[in-house]
Order: sequence, then structure tokens, then C-alpha cells
Amino acid sequence: MTLAVCVIGVAQLGRTVWAALGPAGRPEPRE
Repeated sequence: MTLAVCVIGVAQLGRTVWAALGPAGRPEPRE
């Protein structure tokens, strides 16, 4: 059960951070 909680927590945190960063968190190398 602990493992599941860890996985879910990391997934939620990752999605939250990714959504918060948005385009700024995804630097695209464009010349």
C-alpha cells in the first residue's frame, strides 16, 4: 500500500509541477 501511495503522490506532484511551469518549464531549442 505504501508503494501505491508513493507512486500516486509522485504522479500528482509531477503533474502539478508540470502544469504550474507550463511553457516556461519546457524550453524548446529553436534557432
